[in-house]
Amino acid sequence: MEFVLESISTGQWLDLFSKATSLTSKNDPIRVFRFTKAFAFLQKVAPSAGDEILSAVTRAMSLERIERAIEIVFNAEILLSAQKTVPMIDVPPFLIRQILEEGSRGKEEQTQRYWAGMLASTCLDSPVSTANAAFITLLSELAPIHIRILDAAGRRAIQAGWQPGAIFCESVYCTTKEIKEITNVDSLSEIDAALDFLDHLGLLEMTIKFFGQERTNLTPTLLGLKLYAKCNGLSSQLDRVTVEVQAV
Repeated sequence: MEFVLESISTGQWLDLFSKATSLTSKNDPIRVFRFTKAFAFLQKVAPSAGDEILSAVTRAMSLERIERAIEIVFNAEILLSAQKTVPMIDVPPFLIRQILEEGSRGKEEQTQRYWAGMLASTCLDSPVSTANAAFITLLSELAPIHIRILDAAGRRAIQAGWQPGAIFCESVYCTTKEIKEITNVDSLSEIDAALDFLDHLGLLEMTIKFFGQERTNLTPTLLGLKLYAKCNGLSSQLDRVTVEVQAV
């Protein structure tokens, strides 16, 4: 039996394997293999700067953050493989560094998943596009509660569907009980503050409260839907978002 890697030589693989061993706090074989595979992916999408990215990240991070950063890379490759899409081989190194630096700060699984999706989608878009940097900055502004709300809003909006021009067929609402379950927060004042922040960023439509009203507006804006798509490893183009979600 022989393992064959199309984009990397045996010598490069052994070198990356050695680096992975020195950076993992738990040197079990599976963990080291995951790290090595992540390093190989970095070399593939940024062949001229793979070592530079790795060096810059490891110098500035604790061992715990390094491990989270490498898991983001590993899971981004899994997302791309599942979609059967081929990443670019000239992804701007500064975008990768920013994703790994910002993404490694988050400890929650859903936050990590969003950063992996952001890396995957960045590897699909044109390297000359300025949109990726803007989306990365937007995601870095979000705390876990904002990500939970955006995730629920995106899923429900896509299920509801939209008309040409990104006009939703119907607004998306949820009850007070549902929004508490979505956010995993009981404090309505904390939830309202999170909703206001998402409205301020232009990601979610404003919830206008009336006396006795017990429902929350979860309708994302066009920008919010595009960010949701990016964070799930998809193109920000709405037609592709529809196709990909329906396929899942």
